[in-house]
Amino acid sequence: MVPAGGPEYAVYEKKIVDASFPAVAEPLDGPVCRELAATAARHGIRLVAGVVETSEQENRAYNTLVAFGPEDGRLAVYRKIHLFDAQGFGESTYITPGPSTEPVVFVAGGSGVRPDDLRSLLVDPMEYVEVDFGLEPGVRAAEVSLGTVARVKEQFPMFRQRRRG
Repeated sequence: MVPAGGPEYAVYEKKIVDASFPAVAEPLDGPVCRELAATAARHGIRLVAGVVETSEQENRAYNTLVAFGPEDGRLAVYRKIHLFDAQGFGESTYITPGPSTEPVVFVAGGSGVRPDDLRSLLVDPMEYVEVDFGLEPGVRAAEVSLGTVARVKEQFPMFRQRRRG
């Protein structure tokens, strides 16, 4: 089991990833994505949502993020490649990693982000802000505790799961 929620799995609300995820998975041209695309077009917005997408593997699905535009339909697709297999959870039991390690980029345009919202932060894997570098451009340095790095690596053994493209 793995906790589910947030932007991931936005269209299938369940607290854990289990065998029901592959069962509810749909292709990207299925009813859920068609409705998401129609919603983006109807409201003239860009919409990004996490969906459970069918995969080629039996009893496993993709954890997919899909972006839709008001005129363009589907703008981008990202299939999660780093699955959450830590702290007793095993997302990879029911979800298969995406095939690509290449970044997925799309132009959102008019996203509403203001320049004064953009800050440089050093955030550890536990989402603790170690250093807020502020708004000014430049080169900054910060000390990172090797003890913290070791503790986080033990809690989240992602390097053992790393895939090279």
